[in-house]
Amino acid sequence: MLHWISTRLFLTVFQGILLTFTSSGETWDEIVFTQLWGYTSCLQFTDESHGQYHCRYEGRPSIWSIHGIWPSKTGTEGPGYCTKVKFDETLLEPIEDELNEYWYEINAEKEGAHFWSHEWVKHGSCAIELPKMDTELKYFQMGLQLRSQYDLYTILKDGGIVPQASPGGYHVNDIEAAIRKELKVLPYIQCYESKEEGKHVFHLLAVEICLSRSFEPIDCSHDRESELQRSGDYGATVKCPADAMILYNDNSPTRHEL
Repeated sequence: MLHWISTRLFLTVFQGILLTFTSSGETWDEIVFTQLWGYTSCLQFTDESHGQYHCRYEGRPSIWSIHGIWPSKTGTEGPGYCTKVKFDETLLEPIEDELNEYWYEINAEKEGAHFWSHEWVKHGSCAIELPKMDTELKYFQMGLQLRSQYDLYTILKDGGIVPQASPGGYHVNDIEAAIRKELKVLPYIQCYESKEEGKHVFHLLAVEICLSRSFEPIDCSHDRESELQRSGDYGATVKCPADAMILYNDNSPTRHEL
């Protein structure tokens, strides 16, 4: 009898927990908004394709473009592909010109929809938990809004970090400090580690800004260094090291003034 009561009580509690989880529908608790520096993302793409393909906007002055809005669990990555969604490029016609400018496909031989489809199906399918991103159009509109709100070029410039033409660079702590001064939170900064004349050279590649489900900036808690892909042939995407100079280069450095 006591065994039956204990089992019944356990099942009741378990069902209550399950109901609470499924009712909330929350499969993630923070948003990672990632921007890429054009010069470095093109350098990486060219290296990885062994020069077989050209970057979109190759040679033009670089900008910080959108990589993605990624719903995540605190302290880690993911989830992805949360529910089945379809990508419909026609829904993005009102903002397609802006997307081609600020959220573009790096491969010049492919259309923007190739990249947008991936982002929507993998990450947008999780972001739809929030009313502000519960449609394809609203998801991509949010990316454009966040890029405008977190203008990395201006934030870094105001902190004394501007693109350079010659070797030199900045310490990652100085880059981080410039962002923290403006946003009051800890970002996650990635570098592209290339091999040039037998030396390891680090280029500023990406900045991740973490947000709560109410879109308030929060400290980034994840550390993805062990999860990032590496290659011995051309380079790797890595967490920017504290003991190395980080290059922040551009094709037209003369346009940058403090």
